[in-house]
This record gives sequence, C-alpha cells and structure tokens, in this order.
Amino acid sequence: MPRTRTGKTMRRLLRDVAADGEPHGDTSAVEDTAVLDQIVTQVNNTRSTSKGHHDDYPTTGHQNVVRATRAGTGCAHAVRRTATETDSILFTTMTMNPALLHLDADYAAGTEFGRPLVNSRFTMALVVGISVPELTLGTIVAQLGVSDAAFPAPVFQGDTIRVAIEVISARESKSRPDAGLVKARVC
Repeated sequence: MPRTRTGKTMRRLLRDVAADGEPHGDTSAVEDTAVLDQIVTQVNNTRSTSKGHHDDYPTTGHQNVVRATRAGTGCAHAVRRTATETDSILFTTMTMNPALLHLDADYAAGTEFGRPLVNSRFTMALVVGISVPELTLGTIVAQLGVSDAAFPAPVFQGDTIRVAIEVISARESKSRPDAGLVKARVC
C-alpha cells in the first residue's frame, strides 16, 4: 500500500480485519464499502475453516481452496489503485533502477511516450497486491513463479490500475500433501 492518506487508511482497515474480523473507524477512503464487507466475510470464513498454521494469520485448508477453484473461474477485483509520481520514483530508486524514463520528466518528454513511465515492475507488484484480499489472503504459502509477463500498454502517473484474474488450472500438489497449485492469468 502507498504511503498516502488513502494507503494508510486501507492498511489500517486491513489490519483491523485481520486482527478483529472487522474494520474500525473511518472508511471514507474506500470507494465501495461493499468491498470491505467481502473482505470481512472472506477472512471470517477463512478463520472458520483454518488449520491454524499461525495464530495471528488466517489460513484456509488448501483442500477447500483447490477444490473450490475451477479453471475458468474469474474475479474482477473491486479494489483499484491510481499510480502516482511518488510510487514510481520510490519504487524505481528502491530497486536501484537508474532509467531516466522513470525519473526525469525532461528526458521522458523527448521519448515516444512524451512523459515518464511508471516502472513496469511496480505495475506488476501492484497487480499482485490488488488481487490479494479477494484471491489469496490467508490461502497462499508462496508465489512460485510468474510466466509470460507482458505489458501491452504503458502506465503513466495518474493511470488507475484495475485487475481481473482468471483461473487456468487448480490441483492438489504431488509433492506436498498439505498444499495445492493454482495457475491464474491476469486479464
């Protein structure tokens, strides 16, 4: 989450839900509060089916998730986020990427894009983060890989990222009886 008022509010609300099963205080930063209701329901359902891998983190028995997840299942995530100049500059500098296309407006003005691009790795990380509350919160052990990542259009400061996921396949793990594998595609 970003270090902005909205990001701070969302982090607090998600911590509240994770800790107490419901958000507390100001929810005005959330455009559609039905999203919070969905997250609360998911977290509480996750807790009720939990195997208790860790007392402070809700987990779901993998069998329930894998069996309930079918190829073709999709989810258009309700949470969305507008990329900012701060996001791009912080991410680019934290990852030691000196590309002027992300950092220098004068340089970027002379390129085919005409303005700075948001770092594509930030965009990828944001897409993954947006999908967490509705897709993998409390159900994932690890992300094992990303394949065929493509960036079909540039992302500029001020662009809003929306995410939809489609499940390609889901199966029990052959090597780990307490885990399953789900492959998904960002649409």
